[in-house]
Order: sequence, then C-alpha cells, then structure tokens
Amino acid sequence: MRPVDCSVLLVEDDADTEQLILRALRRAGVSEILVARDGQEALDTLAAVRRQPHLMLLDAKLPTIDGYEVLRRLRMLPSEEALSIVVFSSEDSPAAVTRALALGATEYAVKPTSFEDLTFAIEQMVHRYAPMAA
Repeated sequence: MRPVDCSVLLVEDDADTEQLILRALRRAGVSEILVARDGQEALDTLAAVRRQPHLMLLDAKLPTIDGYEVLRRLRMLPSEEALSIVVFSSEDSPAAVTRALALGATEYAVKPTSFEDLTFAIEQMVHRYAPMAA
C-alpha cells in the first residue's frame, strides 16, 4: 500500500498483539509508528515527541496506568484535545464502550480475532484519522 502521512502511537502491552498490529499498520502504509507498552510510557512518549501523532491506538487493560486513566489524563490537557484516541481493546461490553466514550475517546473498537479483519479495521482507522491530502 502507498505510504500515508500519518503517525500512530500504539499502546499495547501484549507482545504478540503488538506485532500483529504493527504489521497491519505497516500494511496500511502508516509513515511513523511509535510504541508504548504501558500507560506511563504512553504519557511519557506524548510528552517527549515534537509532533503529536494523528492517532493513538490505546489498549484499555495496561500495566502501571490503565488505558482509561491515560485517556482521562490526556483529555485534561489542552495540548492533547485534538488527538484522535481509539480505545482498541479485546473487551466487548457496553460498559467498556460507555466508559471510554465518556472519558473522551474518539472511538471504541474491539480487536478483531483474525489478521485479515485486524488489517481491514486498521486501514479504516488510518483513513479516518490521517490528515487529508492537500
């Protein structure tokens, strides 16, 4: 796929899932991918980057600081209001969706179980949140 001028911060603590999502992001043509493996690392990464990513894929269940707390903290910062945050979790419950959206998630998506479905979901997200071509 043609490269897309889109940067993504992937926040995922499971190494196998991380690798699958990274493959799907590369297949979608994402130009820059940052990875954090827990909530604190995600916050530290965002504080350290010069250019805010276009999209954050945030797992809800993370060590150190969970995804919901990361989301709550980010939405309190004016500098992070425009960041598109997709809570990308294996948890498929209305309560999880409601909680994420109430905390300011842009979207809630359940992680697909097949690589083909994962790739399709990632491509759709990248196209929704990548900056429009000039």
